Amino acid sequence: MDAEQQEKLKQLKEITQYPDEDNDKVLRLLRVTNWNLETAISRYFENDFPSLVDDLADIAPSHQDIPSNVVDFRERMDRNFGLIDHLDLAPKLPKAIQIANNWRFQAGIYSQQQQQVLVPRRHPVFFVLLLVPRLFFFLSITLGGWLHRLLWKLIGISNGPNDFPAKPRYYQYALEEKEGESTGSYTSFKHYLESVLGESSDLKIFEGEFNEAFNTAKTEVKWLLVVLVNSESEESSKFIKKYLNNEAFIRFINERDVLLWCGDVSYAEAHEVGRTYRVPFLPFSCLIANASATGQTMPLMSTIARFQSFKGLDDPRKLTKKLGKVMDNFEPQLVAQRYDKQEAELSRLIRQQQDEAYEQSLLKDKQRTQEKRQKEEFERQELLRLQQRDIYFKLGAIKLLERTDSDWVKGEYTRLQIRNNEGLRVLQNFAKDETLYDVYKFVSTKMYISQAMAEEGFKDEQELINKFEEELSLLDVTVVDGYEHQFEFELISPLPKYNLKPDKSTKVAEVKAIWPNGNILVESLDADDD
Repeated sequence: MDAEQQEKLKQLKEITQYPDEDNDKVLRLLRVTNWNLETAISRYFENDFPSLVDDLADIAPSHQDIPSNVVDFRERMDRNFGLIDHLDLAPKLPKAIQIANNWRFQAGIYSQQQQQVLVPRRHPVFFVLLLVPRLFFFLSITLGGWLHRLLWKLIGISNGPNDFPAKPRYYQYALEEKEGESTGSYTSFKHYLESVLGESSDLKIFEGEFNEAFNTAKTEVKWLLVVLVNSESEESSKFIKKYLNNEAFIRFINERDVLLWCGDVSYAEAHEVGRTYRVPFLPFSCLIANASATGQTMPLMSTIARFQSFKGLDDPRKLTKKLGKVMDNFEPQLVAQRYDKQEAELSRLIRQQQDEAYEQSLLKDKQRTQEKRQKEEFERQELLRLQQRDIYFKLGAIKLLERTDSDWVKGEYTRLQIRNNEGLRVLQNFAKDETLYDVYKFVSTKMYISQAMAEEGFKDEQELINKFEEELSLLDVTVVDGYEHQFEFELISPLPKYNLKPDKSTKVAEVKAIWPNGNILVESLDADDD
């Protein structure tokens, strides 16, 4: 091997932690994958190694063994059509998936509150093997230790304290910490970790279910580091003290902004995680991210690296170093995704701002249109009011000129002297059945006539009335129906002082201040006249 190949072999060993006896098979795997490190890593974790190498050695020739016409075809397809990336020839990382929710429905089998311990049901093969002990002994001796462990795992019996258990012991963490409870009465993994350390820890652990951490890592394009331990094993306690409590590891998690999800396989959820990801031994760790093996295909949530044995990592800093190497290799993909996500989010915000600006523009246009309509309606109503007021006074002026009191009998009317600060002096009789409103109407009509004569230059009221009648003949006088005139003055009797209100129901004979005679002052309601 040349120096470059030796370096790739060394990197593969650091990432996969394969045993020394598999060195020849790993070399064959690298040759099969044409010394493509990423492809070799993905295929190492994707299938059941070491049988994978034997199969690949038979069916997957190296690049040098491919016939020249096939190589030329592939190169020609890639060069001319760019289709090689779309063929199912690119290496793939092991797919990472969410766990099923079956563990939620096992509360009746094992419960934290009742502290029920499961006795695993033996596989039927167990009873068959009991009937043929000689065959079992022969197989376990001749086929090697790895087949021995596989058979023990198949029949549901753990071969050692660090093997993945067949069943969990508890359903979920306790709702609250209780003194005197047996093993497993932890309120969270952080509680278990700190109980092992005997002190509080600064390690930032994701608080939530595995699927929540999985979705967070996917949507926010973050690294997800999964750690599984067994609180029933002394090895897990040593692992926590040595690795998870290491300052370099804690600093690495914080600086890299890694989502760290930890679980105890004695509990149902963490056990389901280990079962889903086919964990053989504990403690176990795997690195998950939304990436592809080559960066040229669609990224998927994948298992980037698995750490099933920590025996070769005596120094905890080696673990962070290995994690850093793996992450640095795939980080460009995540950076690109984050950039794309930021661009998409920025585009969404821009579209949202544009939509909001457009909606604001429409709203302003609608408000302007509404204000314009309101203004037009106000002007129309004001014009109608002025027209009604004009007709109201002209009709009143005509009736006032026709008014006569020569045949009234004393005692049937009151005599009022009316004056204002503009020089108006009027002496007028009002019948006892007339109301205070009639007095107000008389005063306002008299003031209107006085102002009109001054503006028109008439000296005789009859000439003005004739003009009014001529103008009214051209108008629709019915528009005054329903018109309620608002008087801009008030009438006050000085002695005794009494404010007269324009009441249509109060008759003049009922007001002692002006019956059978009285004086009335006209005071404007305008503040400017005060």
